[in-house]
Amino acid sequence: MKTFLWILFTKYSRFLTIATVAVYAVVAVLGIYLGVQLFLLNPTTALLEKNLKSQRQDLAMAERNNKDLKASPPVKTAIVAGHQIVDQLQRRIEALAATSECRVDQFTAPEERGPYTPHYNTDPGGYGAFHVRMTVSGNLGNIFSMLQTLSDGPIPFEFTSLGFTPAGTSGDSSSATVEIDVLSKPEAT
Repeated sequence: MKTFLWILFTKYSRFLTIATVAVYAVVAVLGIYLGVQLFLLNPTTALLEKNLKSQRQDLAMAERNNKDLKASPPVKTAIVAGHQIVDQLQRRIEALAATSECRVDQFTAPEERGPYTPHYNTDPGGYGAFHVRMTVSGNLGNIFSMLQTLSDGPIPFEFTSLGFTPAGTSGDSSSATVEIDVLSKPEAT
């Protein structure tokens, strides 16, 4: 056995030396590559952990806000007949826009109410709807806040369309086109 190893090492010693150096070189290059990758991955991991922590805080805050909303008493809706509901809605929107630092650029509503078709298989009972279209401009967060406050109010309506477009290059001013169906009870005869 010793003779065989001696012949093997003497006959192929140059090859074994080159192969050994090549294996060591590959291992060294692979080690350097993996080390650099770990070094580059560490800031990315820290950023992901920071984002995850921020998202968990946002989720906890949203859950607290949701508990506060559930604890608040329900809003009594005031469904009135005819075009009076649209007038009430317009006054409420203009007041909310002023307090939310927004501006109502356009508010249009038809003079006659149209048919109201509920989303569920129920009889609308003679109720109708006014299709209102408005354009509100201002800070995007303020617009969302105004629409949220409007939806928590006493006037029943359904959003049918909501679109946002940036109004300026600074990103501070946006424009929202909102279409809603305002529910109205039948006129008294």
